Amino acid sequence: MGMTDEGWGPWLGRYLAIVGEKPRFHARNGGVNISWSDQWSAEQYDLSSELVSKDAGDLYERVVAAKTELGHRGGGSFLINEYGRVLVPRTNRRDDAPVKVWCAGTWEGPLTFVNPWTDERFDLYDDAGLKCGDHWHGPYIGMPHTLRGDDSIAIKVGNASSIYADRWQLANGGGPDELVQALRRVRRRGFARFISCVGGVVITKEAQAWRPIYVGRFNLTGWFGPEG
Repeated sequence: MGMTDEGWGPWLGRYLAIVGEKPRFHARNGGVNISWSDQWSAEQYDLSSELVSKDAGDLYERVVAAKTELGHRGGGSFLINEYGRVLVPRTNRRDDAPVKVWCAGTWEGPLTFVNPWTDERFDLYDDAGLKCGDHWHGPYIGMPHTLRGDDSIAIKVGNASSIYADRWQLANGGGPDELVQALRRVRRRGFARFISCVGGVVITKEAQAWRPIYVGRFNLTGWFGPEG
């Protein structure tokens, strides 16, 4: 469990991040952490939570190495997709850069963090006992996708010159039927944004209140492909 070399190199597949610092992982000060907003508290505030998994230091070093490959120094923000690929973007978004995202390898196993309110350790995507429609009390960090009005699943990606230019890339077959059906039990009509996370966990946000809702854990093999 931990980091492997699988996938190391320039990344040409899906990459999209939610705007802002909170919906991402951060490699800084020799470690990996996340900013956690308590979205269910009457008094919302943010606290930092540190990764304490066995290979946390290795993950940090690989993100720094990936940033170096992209022409930067030090750490920075990154994402981990549903296949465990650690995706590190350029710090600046130059359209003429030959490589905009570097895959730092693959994370295998739980991502264990320290709860900043209780000091207890927890698996970031532990969904034991949850069912579709339950409130998600953990951080909202993952790869954003959209369920469109026609019930097809897609991600906004770029063209050959920029991964940041908007166009839609459809999931194979429009997306797994069981995922579409589960999303529609929570978001009944129209466009619905959601995130896919390590291990196939899917989380969305309830309409209007925009607080995180658990959708389920799905076998996403082949919906875009590990490098898609």
